[in-house]
Amino acid sequence: MISVVSRAKAITKSDSLRKITLLLASSFTLFSLAVIAPSLPEIEYIFRSTPNVSILTRLLLTIPALAIAFSSPFIGFLIDKYQRKNLLQLVVIVYVVSGTAAIWIDNLLLLLISRFVLGISVGGLLTIVTTLIADYYNGSTRTRMAAAQFSVMVFAVAAGTAFSGVLADINWQLPFYMYFAALVLLPLISISITEPLSVNRKNEDNFELSTNSFPFLKTALIYSVAVITLLTTFMVPSQLPFLIYENKIGGAREAGFGIALFNLMAALVVLSFRRIWEFFSHISVLVCGYALLAAGYYLTATADSISQVFLGMTISGSGFAVVIPTFTVWIFDIVPKRYRGRAVGGVNMSVFLGTGLSPIYSQPIANWIGLSGAFYVSGIIQVSFIVCFALIGLKNFFSLRRI
Repeated sequence: MISVVSRAKAITKSDSLRKITLLLASSFTLFSLAVIAPSLPEIEYIFRSTPNVSILTRLLLTIPALAIAFSSPFIGFLIDKYQRKNLLQLVVIVYVVSGTAAIWIDNLLLLLISRFVLGISVGGLLTIVTTLIADYYNGSTRTRMAAAQFSVMVFAVAAGTAFSGVLADINWQLPFYMYFAALVLLPLISISITEPLSVNRKNEDNFELSTNSFPFLKTALIYSVAVITLLTTFMVPSQLPFLIYENKIGGAREAGFGIALFNLMAALVVLSFRRIWEFFSHISVLVCGYALLAAGYYLTATADSISQVFLGMTISGSGFAVVIPTFTVWIFDIVPKRYRGRAVGGVNMSVFLGTGLSPIYSQPIANWIGLSGAFYVSGIIQVSFIVCFALIGLKNFFSLRRI
């Protein structure tokens, strides 16, 4: 009896360490994209003789997202073919090497290449960890782990960006040393991660219901809105430091805290998202979310003090947290079960495409009417989404009334 109890405690302890490892690994994903944001103005100055330095500097922040978007399908094939644990250890090593490359690289184009490689490693890290969560856990435990994963990722971005702002005020290269922290994952993976038992999905893959048709138009709408939303919202880490410099209301430290505040509010609101979802429809949630984004961007665009920027980041971060999970939840509701993996993968690709292309969208506008104008234009785009989804909601309401 005692041995059974001891064995149960050992299994529980092992599972707890596994959860910690998976969540800690998740924290290094989105963190890696935004942690250098406060250093961007100084990087632009250091490499000012490089042609097109303005756009290339901003791509340092977003090119990893493009690498994630384009490499994820290939990585998904690899993790189904080879052992997940070995691949996870490999991508952690690539993550550390490519993430810290700016410490010894003195060429902006080579630095850009290293950021692309970093994106591939982040895509591997995110895909493998998420797959392992699905392998190890079922039902409500899996749901709780998925929610914890998203919250940890956003909290890590908030804390990492704030700390990197402090480091960037000392030296622009110091934030890149933060990537060394991922080395702690290697011993944890060796101890806590075991290769999941293979599952024969042959029968599941061949299973079809005659009523299960894929809603192409609705998913295309969601994907398109997701891309445009991320084009505008990823302006926060890529353009906010320059807006603060341009308006002479702060430096790298204030930029870091502003970006961190955006992500912190997103993480806090996400924790209560399930309660919000119980009372409102997809359309209502999106209208509220885009209203918060529009209000936050207006405050940021018209800011003449750092406190107003912080207020804008607080409000827009709350809206971001409401909008982004709604895309996935909506996909779950409208897509047949056998297509959900591919459909949610489409959402992730849309999100990272929008993230990666954000500077290409925002920089020409900033060059034309200034950074404040770029935030103002993005706020107008959020207002257009409010109008569109409100009209859809009204149409649905009156359709139900006729029924």
